[in-house]
Amino acid sequence: MSEPEGGTYYPDSSAWVTGAWGAVGVAAVLALLGTRGTVTYRTALLASAAAVMWALVATLVKTMTDTLAEFGVWGMFAHWPVYALAGVGLGAEVVHQTTLRAGPLSVSQPLLVIVNPIVSIALSVWIFQEHFTSDVARLAVGAVAFAAMCGAVVALARTAPPTMSSHSAPPGVSRERHSQA
Repeated sequence: MSEPEGGTYYPDSSAWVTGAWGAVGVAAVLALLGTRGTVTYRTALLASAAAVMWALVATLVKTMTDTLAEFGVWGMFAHWPVYALAGVGLGAEVVHQTTLRAGPLSVSQPLLVIVNPIVSIALSVWIFQEHFTSDVARLAVGAVAFAAMCGAVVALARTAPPTMSSHSAPPGVSRERHSQA
C-alpha cells in the first residue's frame, strides 16, 4: 500500500558503509547485550539482532540480484555483493540459531517477524534512497495492515510450546530413558 518508489540502483559507498555497517553494529550490540539477563530478555535481544541481520541479507539479495542481471553469473563473482551476502547470511544464520536455542519461540518469533521488515524498510530508505507515497490514505492502510500483522504474529506465537529443548521427553517416554538415548 505504501508503494516504495524512487531511489537509486547504484547507492554510493557512504550509504553502504553507514547503512550496512550500522546494521551490523546494531546487531552486534544487541547480541552482546543478549548474553546476560533473564531467558526472555536474552531471547528478545538475540531475536532482534537476528532480525536486523536478516534485513541486511534482504538488502544484499537485492543488490546481488541487480549485479547478476547486469554482469551475468560469472561477472557476479567479480563484484562484492555476492561475497557480502555470503558473509552476512552466515552471520545471520548463526545469530538466528543462537536465538532459537536461547529461549521460547513465543518470545523470539514475533521479534524476528516484526523487526525484520522495519529494518528492511529503514535500510531501503537509507541505502537506496527509496521513499513512500505521499497519499495519506494509502499510508494509513499500510500502517493498519502492518499493525494487524504484528498483532497476528504475537497471537500465533503465544500458542508456541514454551520450549523446543531437545531435553524434553516425547509423550510416553520417561525422562531418564530419554536422556540415556
